[in-house]
Order: sequence, then C-alpha cells, then structure tokens
Amino acid sequence: MRAGLFLAGLWLGCVLGTASATAQREPTPSQFANAVVDFVQGRRPATANGGAAPARQLHARMTGRRLTLPPLSGAERRGAFVLIDGGSADANDAPSIRLLLAVLVASPSGWQAQAVVEVPLDGAEFLYEDAAALGIARLEDIDDDGELELFAVATTHTEVQCGTGYCSLSRTMIFDVGDSESTLVANISTGLSCQAESEQREEATTVLRDTDGDGHRDLLVRRRVCPGMEYDGEDFVTPACERPVIVTWRWNAQSDRYVPPPVTPATPSP
Repeated sequence: MRAGLFLAGLWLGCVLGTASATAQREPTPSQFANAVVDFVQGRRPATANGGAAPARQLHARMTGRRLTLPPLSGAERRGAFVLIDGGSADANDAPSIRLLLAVLVASPSGWQAQAVVEVPLDGAEFLYEDAAALGIARLEDIDDDGELELFAVATTHTEVQCGTGYCSLSRTMIFDVGDSESTLVANISTGLSCQAESEQREEATTVLRDTDGDGHRDLLVRRRVCPGMEYDGEDFVTPACERPVIVTWRWNAQSDRYVPPPVTPATPSP
C-alpha cells in the first residue's frame, strides 16, 4: 500500500514538475512585458500612504521569435525582441516604439529579466506595417571568439512627412549574449527606402569575412546609393545607382566590439 502511494506521489510530482518546466520553457508575451517593465523601471517609489506606486502601463508586442540562449550558471535563458509602445503616436496613429532585446532567466519564482538592451533607432521609431519588424534572427559565433552572438535584421519607419510619406530604415545588429551582461556590439544602417519615388534609396548587404588575418571575422558592408526619380524636361527618369562602396567594420579584441573605420577628413578644394 505504502509502495503504491509512493509511486503515485512520484508520478504526480513528475507530471507537475514537467508541466511547471514546460510553462517556464515557453514564456508568454505578457511575461516578457512584465519582466521588461520591472527591469526598466526598477523598484517603484512608495506613495505618501506607504503603498507602492502603480506601475506605468506599457503595451508590449513581441516579434513572435523566441530564441533559446546558451545557459549561464545552470539557468535556462530565453531572449526575445520586444517592441515597447512609447506612449505617443503620429498623425496616422502609428505607435512610437522602443526596440529592445530582453533576456529572461527561468527561476523557481518565474521568469526574471536578466538584461534589457535598447537599440538606437536614429529617428525611425514608428511602425506602420502589420508585419513584424524583426526579419532575420539567428545565433552564431559571429566573431569567432568561442561564444554565441545574436545576429538580427530589423526594419522600422520614420514619421510621415508631406511629399515624402514615411521612410523604412533597415538595420543589421549584433548582440553579445555570451555572458550575463548582454551588449549591442554592432548597429549598422543597411537600407533606406521612402514612399516617394523622388527620394533616393540606399541598399546594403553585410558579409562576414576575416579581412586582417587575426582569426576573427569582420563585417563588410557593401553599400550603394540610388538617386530618386527626376524630371529631365520631357519625362520622369530614374538615374543609375552610384558605384557601390565597401566599408569594413573590424572586430576589436580589447572591446569585443565591431569598430567602424575612422572618418577621413575631406580635402579642402584648392
């Protein structure tokens, strides 16, 4: 009888443990949002009557991509891009957003945010499309240092302007997620296109290649500018694109980041 009760209890414990582990393996968008809010805002100040101030409501949207990150100190880690509504909108009610990488850690008490890294958006902080802003997201040892990095490509938009509409800005990003202090090590603009055909567009591709023989791959960005449509006196024509320019972002061992080439000062005209 005791043996039967012991086995039944063991079975029930396994079932409940498995269910709990499964729940922790798949954090929901609301769990991401709550963890991000707690992490970003920190402890809320106490009110005059001694109670906790109410949390500021943030509308969080996840891109739909949840990535399994390498474990640290025996804890499972999960990462996701989270689009946080900034609380403002333009004339077309498009939300102003913050693009974040949120890394959550599974703990006995639930999911806790370990790191939240914000990506500068260079004025393109709006979303006008229903499609997810995140295009590519993959884990790979990009810089060949023995640790995984997160390679991602995302697209956001500028505010609508008369005559131009809005412009879509694509960026290539690399996050170092190999330790508890996740950092943004590269944030490169790799595409710009506007609704108005008269505006120039920029096209770029990124290639990983060791260019200096140090055993670590660098970032080669091949970029070209294409002029917008022009009127030649008889008809509207589209000029040919300029010759592509290749810019190399080299990996720096000391900072463990990708460093852009130094800006060459312009030579004054004689």
